[in-house]
Amino acid sequence: VWNSLVRSASMRFVKNNVNNYIKMLTDEDYLRKQLPLLDLSLLKFKERDFMEGIFKFWSADDATFPIEKLWNGRVRAHLGARYDAGRNIYDMDFSMKLKERAALLDFKEYATWRQTGSSYDVRDGVFDAPNRTLCSGIVKMIGGEKRLARGYWGDIVCSPYLAHGIFTPIKDMYEVRNRINVRTASEISEHNLLSLIYCINSGKKYTAPPKPDRFSFSPPNQHPL
Repeated sequence: VWNSLVRSASMRFVKNNVNNYIKMLTDEDYLRKQLPLLDLSLLKFKERDFMEGIFKFWSADDATFPIEKLWNGRVRAHLGARYDAGRNIYDMDFSMKLKERAALLDFKEYATWRQTGSSYDVRDGVFDAPNRTLCSGIVKMIGGEKRLARGYWGDIVCSPYLAHGIFTPIKDMYEVRNRINVRTASEISEHNLLSLIYCINSGKKYTAPPKPDRFSFSPPNQHPL
């Protein structure tokens, strides 16, 4: 999930499975058994070591990743003197660059992601744990020397919705009422990812109907996952 903050339970799940990730990275037979669709044979040993270091960071008790501070720093650096007019800048980017290409994208969710890094709110819960899986490193000049700087260096402009949240083969999910999309990009993403995961796990087409839209008061459908 591309959220700057996730539930504590989600990060515990990641932490508890780190050894499994490392074993799949270093043991090709185990990888084929667990994830036959994934092929890491072209990775060099240096690249494998780098990935192992990332996995270990996810589980380290003393590791810190102040994503809220890091995200705000990236936004300030990007907007510069326009920072106080951020929402107007988001509106301009949305209207002039994204809306034409991504009709299902909603400005409210896009602006929230631009400001905070929070892109998906698919269930009730407390989102208070920094999402370490978004952490990466780049080489920067610090004090005249090249050093590895760990932080958030990903996208802060286009949004993660473009990957799974702007297209669906289910035509009813494109419904518009009073010039407002009935479905948000978050809902489209959730349904598309459920479909993808179900298909990978079972080898069958995902046929469960989408959850009720945001204007519906019906109880949510039970998904077969």
